[in-house]
Amino acid sequence: MTKNELVQFLKEVRKQVSNQVALTGMELYPLWEAGIEITETMITEGENRFRYNGHLWKTNTAHTTQADWYPSQATASIWTMINVEHAGTLEDPIPAFANMEYEKGKYYIENEVIYLMSREGMEEGEKITLQYTPSQLIGIYFTVAS
Repeated sequence: MTKNELVQFLKEVRKQVSNQVALTGMELYPLWEAGIEITETMITEGENRFRYNGHLWKTNTAHTTQADWYPSQATASIWTMINVEHAGTLEDPIPAFANMEYEKGKYYIENEVIYLMSREGMEEGEKITLQYTPSQLIGIYFTVAS
């Protein structure tokens, strides 16, 4: 296999890997820039992750990127930062922030308080992107664990 064939192979495989694996090979994902047309097909086929400001982000919203819609907390309805460096256990909670994907059954930490994502009606392991932090959603999505 040539170097070019290997690069092409990796570009295809990156579409199908988990977020954890994607972070390991973050350099394989395109840089976010204004003017990218993100289609429903791209989202369905896994071409919805982009690098921006040292982080990997994903979108589930078809749109054309614009200079003032860059991935950030301010564009919570469009972009979600991928953060899976922590196990999400009581001993290794995931740092929480607004506009983040949360998973039922995992632990999150905000201002030194640990929260369990325990939304009633969700299946264990089910994920949802929330625009608020755990402290703002106690009793709805989260319970205080410590």
